[in-house]
Amino acid sequence: MDTFTPKGHIRGPIMPIQILNSCKLSPGAKILYNALIHFAGEKDYCKVSHPTLANFICCSVSSIKNYLNELKIVGLIHAEKCGFSSSRYYFLRPSWASDSIQGADSHGQGESAPNEPNSGHGYKPNSGQSSKANSGYNFNCKNLKPINPPYPPKPLGKSDHAGDVKKRGGGGNYFFVNQEFEKFWAAYPRKEAKELARSVWFKLHRQGNIPVLSSLISVLEKFKVCGQWLKEHGRYIPQCVNWLKGRRWLDENLDAAVQVTPEEKISQERRLRLCSRLQADEEERSAHQRAESARLRPVFDAFLSCFSECGNSGPAWGLWHLLHVQGKAPRAQDVPSNPGMGVLDFLRNWQREVALA
Repeated sequence: MDTFTPKGHIRGPIMPIQILNSCKLSPGAKILYNALIHFAGEKDYCKVSHPTLANFICCSVSSIKNYLNELKIVGLIHAEKCGFSSSRYYFLRPSWASDSIQGADSHGQGESAPNEPNSGHGYKPNSGQSSKANSGYNFNCKNLKPINPPYPPKPLGKSDHAGDVKKRGGGGNYFFVNQEFEKFWAAYPRKEAKELARSVWFKLHRQGNIPVLSSLISVLEKFKVCGQWLKEHGRYIPQCVNWLKGRRWLDENLDAAVQVTPEEKISQERRLRLCSRLQADEEERSAHQRAESARLRPVFDAFLSCFSECGNSGPAWGLWHLLHVQGKAPRAQDVPSNPGMGVLDFLRNWQREVALA
């Protein structure tokens, strides 16, 4: 078996430990952040096209757009369009980067102490020594050996043994993804085609093309107050499955659409009050109908017991209830001892006699 020691024999950017442990970023967004560091070199920005990034980390261009949007939402990068050429991506300083610089300055001369990690965020090149661009190590130009490695060798403890590691089964991942979908579905205003939306959600999650739930819901809240979704009592709100398929969280003109004039705001409030009033009236009417049906059901059951054939009790109940609304429904005492017909035929004949009377 041919083995090797990774430290000192690998080249390329090192992922900051804060990015690796972040719960707000998908795995693809973390890899893309490291790729941007690679293309930036010693600058605070990089200028690279979407196809180049897609080929570099082996994914699709649409996935690159999703990952860039995640990095923008959490405040790690800022994108500027450069005409018709590739966009320019600036690295924004996060809070943990400021802490790591202060920790490095405490050692003197702004350099990391030997054999100590630099707060998990790469390290700064030693003064007077050249460093390979886009590399996480400081190299000696003669033998390319690390002078100041970013992490010290970690002694093997009991917790590092394979027997002590708790493996997570595949079912846990399914339940986690499904739980996130249920939370998103509860926040989405239009409740139609839930299972189709669930299948699209799982497909996007398998492809790594969906942002974290908190970012997705924050974008959804902006859509809820935009004028297009508030028109005609929510008539133009798309179904959840279509919103997910179209990846509408990537819309660039969303902030402009959210701006509402004072007149539109008053109109929206009136529509919301009207919708709530109509919904309350509908619930009250349904409750009244249920109570009325519960009161009339024993009377209909007594009428139905006069017939030997009771197979069409559903249609018979509907016709009997219609006659009751008209004040002409037959009762049990109106049925002869031997009607000679089914309950539905009796009601139809009763309806014709009532119409002719």
